[in-house]
Amino acid sequence: MKRVLRVASCELRVARRRGASILTVVLAMTLFSTAFGQDAPVEQPAVPPSQPGAEASQGVYDGMGTELSPDTFELYYNGKNLYLEMNRPTRVAPAKTPADGKSLFVLRHSPLQRAKMNTFQFLYPYPSRAFDDNSGSTRVVRVYTEKGYAITVTDFGGPIDSPESAKKALGILTESIKQQLTGKLEKPELITINFAPKLENASVIGVRTQLRIRYENPAKDKDGNDVAELHNEIYETVGMTVSGEDFFATVVIQMFNRPFSRDVQDEVLTMLKSFESINN
Repeated sequence: MKRVLRVASCELRVARRRGASILTVVLAMTLFSTAFGQDAPVEQPAVPPSQPGAEASQGVYDGMGTELSPDTFELYYNGKNLYLEMNRPTRVAPAKTPADGKSLFVLRHSPLQRAKMNTFQFLYPYPSRAFDDNSGSTRVVRVYTEKGYAITVTDFGGPIDSPESAKKALGILTESIKQQLTGKLEKPELITINFAPKLENASVIGVRTQLRIRYENPAKDKDGNDVAELHNEIYETVGMTVSGEDFFATVVIQMFNRPFSRDVQDEVLTMLKSFESINN
């Protein structure tokens, strides 16, 4: 049975940098949709990048918003790696021509693509599919990666007024994640782990929430005797608040068919380090 995450909300005060006015916004934690079978999470497949002829899978993304085109490219040119954005001129020093007089060029989509929100921009891993809901002052970008995890980034349109407000937002976000992971399980086994990387451009606080499910499936051995196969599954979601000088955001990392492993954590840290204000 398919279930959609509830919306958890609270009032937070977001201060605008210009002027003394205080903008009160509703913290709408629209996180992600997930499927539950027999009141427990089930695995979902990794999401492939958009390809010609892949229209059959488009229904999965209905209502996600506008799909972002990967417009950052990596050009290998005679030993140099250049990063180029679509329709934006880039001035570079000429590379040394090889002895045989033949230059080598290799062009590919960059493994990091840029998403521009209302008050900040950030990089996300590629291959993936990214969708922008273009919803005005509170804007959401969702990224479905090839490695089998999803990223939801919400821009709340201005900086948060205090670290205490960021902690309050994280608390509400974490409780919503716990409710949706456990569903109707009577005795869920939940583990929470703090996640607070040190960044130069922003302050990040987060919580990793793990749900462990242990169950036995009936089976038979080679002699036809009834036996029980023990299964131990782990589902994990990471919720974070990201506070910058001119912006406030929430980031949710939802793991589908794999744990929050070292390589995924490295990609997430690279993404968080790239958060920067957009100067209007």
